[in-house]
Amino acid sequence: VNEFRANVPDVLPLRNYPDLCHVQTAELPMTSWDLSFALSNNRESINPRPREMLNIIKDQAPYTIGCGCYSEGVNDDVNKYVWTGLHWGDDLEGPLKEASMENQLDAWLHQYASVLLDQPRIADDIVKGIYGLEQNWHGDLISSSNMKCLRETTAHIEQNLSPRHRKNWRLNMLLFRSYYDALLHTRLTESYNATDKSLRYVLENFTKENAGKSMWEIAKSFVKIPYAEPPMTVSSFRSPSTKSAINVTQLSEKPTVAHLYAKVNALAAVLFHQIGYQLSIGYGSQHRQRGAFFDLVWAPIGDVMYLNRVFTALQVPALDRRVIDQVMVERFMTCLLEKTGKADNKVLWYASFGDEDASDLPGLYEKPVQPIPVHNVIPPFRKLGLGEDPIIFNRSLTEYLDCSNDEVYQQLHAGKIPRCWRSQLTPIWPRTAKHQMHFEMKRLLPGVVSMDDLNGDEICVRLTYLGKDLNRHGGDWEELDREGMATRMFANGQLVHSYLEEQEVTRLSCFSLSKAAIENAIQSGMLILEWEPLLREKVTYRHVPLPIAELWILRKPASSKSPLISKL
Repeated sequence: VNEFRANVPDVLPLRNYPDLCHVQTAELPMTSWDLSFALSNNRESINPRPREMLNIIKDQAPYTIGCGCYSEGVNDDVNKYVWTGLHWGDDLEGPLKEASMENQLDAWLHQYASVLLDQPRIADDIVKGIYGLEQNWHGDLISSSNMKCLRETTAHIEQNLSPRHRKNWRLNMLLFRSYYDALLHTRLTESYNATDKSLRYVLENFTKENAGKSMWEIAKSFVKIPYAEPPMTVSSFRSPSTKSAINVTQLSEKPTVAHLYAKVNALAAVLFHQIGYQLSIGYGSQHRQRGAFFDLVWAPIGDVMYLNRVFTALQVPALDRRVIDQVMVERFMTCLLEKTGKADNKVLWYASFGDEDASDLPGLYEKPVQPIPVHNVIPPFRKLGLGEDPIIFNRSLTEYLDCSNDEVYQQLHAGKIPRCWRSQLTPIWPRTAKHQMHFEMKRLLPGVVSMDDLNGDEICVRLTYLGKDLNRHGGDWEELDREGMATRMFANGQLVHSYLEEQEVTRLSCFSLSKAAIENAIQSGMLILEWEPLLREKVTYRHVPLPIAELWILRKPASSKSPLISKL
């Protein structure tokens, strides 16, 4: 906004028109939420973001004369109230005279709870709950301490509701989001419990000496993970019938998936009958992208289906596997061999962009090898403040798999997409199309001060560029198509690979870095990886440089014969 204001004559005032209802493929997208939320909320879900909106208003309001909020329904009700209230400002006289914007926000939310939700007695709890819903969407879901606090707040709110209060649609909408979040947290926890237990068994047995057995024979012993959820790919609703609020059996300290699903199911029906809220195609909604995000409630958010597909594919020889199954096996076995020491390559750094806390062995619950935090590696090379750079002008967009695309969603249910390929870094503006990653050498390779210290070892990069199979949009955006632009890569000014076209299928790629690049990195103290698209000025949201889902930096011993990608 400041750049636009500087280029427009002062005689022309600007009125802001913020998109408050969308959280993906939008003006103000979510970029720091857990991947599980991105997959199951899609573009138009219930999205209170008060503190983030406060910071955006602080940044943009000085250049405008107010706002007219863009909205397509009720899902952004809190956000509309925040934008309208904060643009109204403080009082000339009264309790908010010369109040800070933070105090104004708190006052507006208390008014929202007291008047519009009709809850003056428990307004503090309502406001705490609204802030809690926003906090849920920031950071890792499975380790979130906020989830328990919000569950307790929600329980206290419900205990104080009379039948009259349960008719308030605004309140029911916030309760729906709270229980929906709790359902996702419980599902993800159970999924990780199942996959982690299975992989620990695999790691233990794969590491043991197996005299006379080939690695393929050992891998054939892997068994499917005994965990399943309803394989829903379309709406499960046919005839909405619940006309009044249902108070599902009191939830336990650790609510089950069944309890939580019953709760959100009931609230979805109540909201439909109260205000016609179409949370599902079964309630008349147009599409999963257009508000029917409840139809994504069973979207696979863990790696059970992916691992079961891999374990099944390992039962047959490589030559008899389908291409996609061989790709899945390559991705899994490459990391399994390195985890168990059966490959000599040493992982120096790894990240799945958009799921930065995840292990490089999908489904294993442990931290990745990441001596340098991702926020120090990618622009702006520091941790962003809440609401900073909301339009992604100064960095690549952290983008997520579009579950509103039917073919992509079916692939997800079929186990063809590991969690590490469900998010990626995507530059969407010409100004950010040529982008870099910075790795401080003393943290990446401690003790290495000259090429001699490497003893002839290679430094390699392994990465996953999204292919045509996953670099796609759904819903209204599907007709616009999505193309990955040919992109080349450099390391400290040295060419790593020339222009690569977008692949048909997403899969791993590996490249060795030249001695000149490593020598320069050691001398300068920084390894700089850079990507450049063929037509930088043509980059748009539809035509993007190759999106990067994950990246490793590896050290390969000079004597090693281990492949950088397993072909088992």
